[in-house]
Amino acid sequence: RGAAAVSAAMSRSLEEECGVARRVDCNPSPRGAVFGPGDPFALPSAGAGSNHPLTKPRNANQELFFAAYLPFFLFILVVASFTLALHVMPVLPWMVVAVSADILAVGNWPTRGRGHLGKVSALDWLPFGIAFLTIGCAVVLGTCNASVVEPWIAASKFTEHSGVLPSDSGEAYADAGILHFAEGAQLDVESAAGFEAWPNVYCAAPIFDKGGPPSNASSDAGKAQVSFWAIGRNCCNSRGGFTCGDVSDPSVSSGLHAIAQQGDPMYIAAVRMAAAANDFVPAPDLVLVLWQKNPQARADRAWWLSTCILVVSCLLAIALCVVAQYLLRKLLGFATTGGLALPLAGRSGTQHFGTGNPAVSGSWRPQ
Repeated sequence: RGAAAVSAAMSRSLEEECGVARRVDCNPSPRGAVFGPGDPFALPSAGAGSNHPLTKPRNANQELFFAAYLPFFLFILVVASFTLALHVMPVLPWMVVAVSADILAVGNWPTRGRGHLGKVSALDWLPFGIAFLTIGCAVVLGTCNASVVEPWIAASKFTEHSGVLPSDSGEAYADAGILHFAEGAQLDVESAAGFEAWPNVYCAAPIFDKGGPPSNASSDAGKAQVSFWAIGRNCCNSRGGFTCGDVSDPSVSSGLHAIAQQGDPMYIAAVRMAAAANDFVPAPDLVLVLWQKNPQARADRAWWLSTCILVVSCLLAIALCVVAQYLLRKLLGFATTGGLALPLAGRSGTQHFGTGNPAVSGSWRPQ
C-alpha cells in the first residue's frame, strides 16, 4: 500500500509539472477506438479559423505568384533597367535589384515545410532558389546588353562636337558623345600598344594633328601629352598593328566616345604602354573613342541589336515562367488546395489535416 501511495503521488506531481491531465481510462483501448475531443494527446483538428501551423491551409495561388509569376516579371524589369539606365544613372539598376531581391526573399522564404509535421526540407527551398537564380541571370544579361547599347547612349544622350583638335585638352570634351576631328587629324596605328589580359588584348592608339605628335609639353622632361586615344579589343599586336574600328579607311576622322571604358584599368594600361614605348605622356584628362566613319549609324545598329535582345529576354522570361509553374506543381504540389499532407507513425498511408472533414481531421484509427 505504501508503494502504491508513492506511485500515485509521483504521477500527480508529474501531471502538475507538465500540465497534462491524465486520461480517466488508462486501460488499453479497444482496436479502432478514437481520441476524445478533450484528449490532450489528440492531433489538432482544422476547425474554422484554426491557426495551428499544421492545420492552417497553404495559399497555393500566393505561393505560385511569388515563386513563378513575380520573379520573371522582375527579370524583365532588371534587364530593362540595366540596358537603359546603367550608363546614365548607374545606381538605379542596382536599387531595382536590391528591392527585387528583398521582395522575393520575403515571399519565398519557407516558413513551413510540406514534409512530416511541417518540417522544412531541401525541396521547400526550391521556390527561393528559382527566384534568386532568375535575378542573377537578369543581372548578367542586363550588364551584357548595357555594353551593347552603349554606342547609342553616347550618341543620343551626350553632346556631338565638330572641329575637335587632337592637341586640345580632353577636359573640354568630357560631355562628348560623338567627336568629329578637325581636317588633317590622323590615327597613329604604328604607335599603338596592346595590353594582354587573358583572354583579351586591350588596344590603344594615339590621335594626332596633321603635323604629328602635339607640341604641348608636360612637366615630364618636355614630353608631349596626348589626350585623345582610339581603343578596341583583340585588334592589335603588342606593339603596332592597330586594326580596330574603321582604321582601314584613311578618310575617317571621327569616333564615338567610349564612356563605359573611360576608367577601365585595362585600357588605361594599354594607353600607358603605348605612351611609354613612343616617348609620350598620357594626359590626365584622357578621352577614349571608338574610331568610326559614321558614328550615328553605328549607334543606330547598337540600338536595334539591344532592342532585339530585350525582346528575346521577355519571350525567354515567359517560357521560363511556364516551366517554373510546371516544376512547382509537380514537385511541390502547388496545384492542390486544402490542408497539409502529413505521414503518421503506424500507418501505411498519409493523414490529411485542414481538409475540413471532421471524420479525418480530429482522429485517427490505428491499423
